[in-house]
Amino acid sequence: MLKKVGVLLAALISLTPAAAAQILSHSQIALGATYNFSKESDGTSDAQTVSQKPTKVIGYLGTYRYAFGGHSSFELNYEFFKNTQNYLLTDSTGFQTAFGINSTVHEATAAYVYGMRKGARLSPFVLGGAGIMIFIPTGNSLNSTGIGSETQNKVALLYGVGTDFRLTAGFALRFQYRGLLYKAPDFSLPTYSTGAYGHVAEPGVSLVYNF
Repeated sequence: MLKKVGVLLAALISLTPAAAAQILSHSQIALGATYNFSKESDGTSDAQTVSQKPTKVIGYLGTYRYAFGGHSSFELNYEFFKNTQNYLLTDSTGFQTAFGINSTVHEATAAYVYGMRKGARLSPFVLGGAGIMIFIPTGNSLNSTGIGSETQNKVALLYGVGTDFRLTAGFALRFQYRGLLYKAPDFSLPTYSTGAYGHVAEPGVSLVYNF
């Protein structure tokens, strides 16, 4: 048994360099920044109208992309940003109450990327995928965290379009637009639930390294 295990391990080790070289020769990593702005989400809760509008912020995006065909790639993304979810509550008499919840947002997504015909410098692409957005409350407009808000995980649908602009054989600039559709968070506070879907637009630029 030990002899068989030893033979199997030796075979795996002998294949590792070739497999690693194959993966690396089709890989990219990219680091960049995005400008994130979200649409307003509107709904009703407890006989009042709720309008939710997140603030516009800068996000930080990291991507690993692996090409497995002439036009096809698979990518994994992680993005981090902080924003404030602003809520405006209007009751039946027209009286309004404004409230904001500060949050840290983590995005983890996976996507299929289709690369269109490459030019001398430009490599345009479209992408589609899904993932998760994690909304973590960090405070509110009353400078208190004791209002019962909770972390929420929301499934997100991802789509995007962009192009890589080649700088050298190993480096490129990536200009892209990403959009994510998700259920608007209420941090487990029913009073602030719109019951609607939110959408965040993320145009951005990244430095890409091919290896």
